[in-house]
Amino acid sequence: MSYNPYNSSTPPRPFRIVFGFVIAAAGLIAGMTGAVHEFHKASVMQGEPVEMDWQTLVAEGYGDNPHIRLVNVTVIDPYVDMDELFEDEDLDALMDDPLVRSHMHTGLGPAKVVPIGTDESDVESRVFIAQGEHFLDEAFRQVDETNSVTGMVSTYGVGQMIADFVSFCTGNEVQGPPEDDDVYYTIVPIDGTPDLGFARNLFLTAGFALALGLIFCGSGGPGIWCCWYAPLPSVLSLIGYPMRYGRGSWSTRLTYIAGGAILMGYGFYLLVPMGNFGSTDGNPIFHAFGFATLFVGLGGILAVPLQITTRALCASVEVQPKKKPVRMSWNQACSMEPVIQEVEYTDPPLVPSGTLPLSGELKQKAAALAEAGFNEADPLQWQREAGIAAAAIQLGCQSMVVTDLEYNNDADIVECGLISVLGTGLPIITVSANSSVKQNRPSAKCLFQRASSSDPTEMLAEHLEVTVREAEQRDTIVVEFDESETHDVVRLARRVLAEIQGTMDGQIVNVGPKRYGRFHYPPAPVPEFVPSSV
Repeated sequence: MSYNPYNSSTPPRPFRIVFGFVIAAAGLIAGMTGAVHEFHKASVMQGEPVEMDWQTLVAEGYGDNPHIRLVNVTVIDPYVDMDELFEDEDLDALMDDPLVRSHMHTGLGPAKVVPIGTDESDVESRVFIAQGEHFLDEAFRQVDETNSVTGMVSTYGVGQMIADFVSFCTGNEVQGPPEDDDVYYTIVPIDGTPDLGFARNLFLTAGFALALGLIFCGSGGPGIWCCWYAPLPSVLSLIGYPMRYGRGSWSTRLTYIAGGAILMGYGFYLLVPMGNFGSTDGNPIFHAFGFATLFVGLGGILAVPLQITTRALCASVEVQPKKKPVRMSWNQACSMEPVIQEVEYTDPPLVPSGTLPLSGELKQKAAALAEAGFNEADPLQWQREAGIAAAAIQLGCQSMVVTDLEYNNDADIVECGLISVLGTGLPIITVSANSSVKQNRPSAKCLFQRASSSDPTEMLAEHLEVTVREAEQRDTIVVEFDESETHDVVRLARRVLAEIQGTMDGQIVNVGPKRYGRFHYPPAPVPEFVPSSV
């Protein structure tokens, strides 16, 4: 997060992109193909299995518990031994047919479960083993040992699951599992009761791997080689571009949170209402896509606090250069063009915020000052090229102190300044402890101090102490302001602060003389206030 896109000496971070993509892909695949299904099975198969025979299952169904043990049954092998049916020459000719060759590997359909001692042709095909060689091997093992099959039963066939998902995607009605008398039962053989705690942890591990992997991938900047050799991770990393390297205002963060919440809600909708997660006849296709949508949305929400935390951490750590600076010759240094440009300081526009009231911490501090005797604050806005900043200006302490409150969008804090002016025209400015103002050069044009607190009511004591002491030492007065002069006083103070900082946004600032009503910069004696004639 410490990479500065405007500093060419700092390389991008392609490792984050590739590593985050690998973690996200691993979490996505593990979750969609295994973790969410294991969690679903463990949720519905708690407790001991219900024992029943083949006839009871076909006649009455399995009830509310899909965890059953079907006793006194056998499993019919769906695979055909071609060597016993055909001569070698005929078998070789048949194997040349791709359709026959595929049946050799897949069998003649799902394995049928029938009661022991019955003829396969005389029993209705109603109960089957789930397709898959490992399921069939487990079913044969259970039948050989106990003449029973234990597992999770469902009437929701694979074909119907796929058809329902396609219907959902195309906007048609989802049919769900059949409910008539001629339903077909599919058993997934399972040895023992699944561990719910382990399945839940596996589900959460895969989900958080997906969410955090996407965040890590989006936090990196792709270089040329990364775009060439890893185009898919590079494209995926664009999801984090608006907040990468500390970018993004609160509107951007709220957009990420809102988008993540919508995706999480939709993922829950796919999992539970549509996929029947945690209940009988769940649809694993809906489960898989619900899992992916849910944790992608979680990644969007988690990206906001992680971005705020890492940005503050990186700002607090001074990055040391990896290479020693190259010493220039005198001629080289003199022939170089100035890197930092000089600009003239101009007062940013200060306008009322219209119908938008004060809010949050800015409102709280303005209210605290009003309780301390200051006038009520009107909501204002500083309009700069970088954006709009909410502000409030108040007058108090027998009209000798003007407060300048401003909400810092980047740092998410409220900065405060207390301003008084001596009769000689010298401004006395006290800024809060959290203020971004730094005195980079001394100046005889103001008295500047940083308070030990960011609470304006606590700052007031420090400010008044310095103001009274300086007025006594200089044998002058503290100017009383008219309420109509508060904006002029704040503009004067900000011009003075621009002078002592020296630079703004990486540019040297030339601060020229300016008059604000009866106040001047550089300081000049302040005349008495003369009310304007009506």
